[in-house]
Amino acid sequence: MPPAEQDQREVPEVLGEWTLESGTTLSLVGKASGQYASIWMQRDGGMPRKIGRVEHAGGVLRSIRWEELWREQTAGWKVVQRDKAAAILADWHAARSDS
Repeated sequence: MPPAEQDQREVPEVLGEWTLESGTTLSLVGKASGQYASIWMQRDGGMPRKIGRVEHAGGVLRSIRWEELWREQTAGWKVVQRDKAAAILADWHAARSDS
């Protein structure tokens, strides 16, 4: 099956989650064969909201593009979230490589 067809059939999955000090949960969601994932935020059991897009390859985070409202966050906040997303991608990729 060509990669484009395979990618269309895959369902996005939660690659990992982390919780901020405020209690807000961030989730990294993507397809197993994809090179992009989304960062979703959920506060107090509300509806998840997309706050960013991650580009990755081979378990390595390449870049994060934040949605408009999240571009205003401090550089320190963005570094912490980047580190969390990078660790999740590396662990997720390593687990897939082992199987």
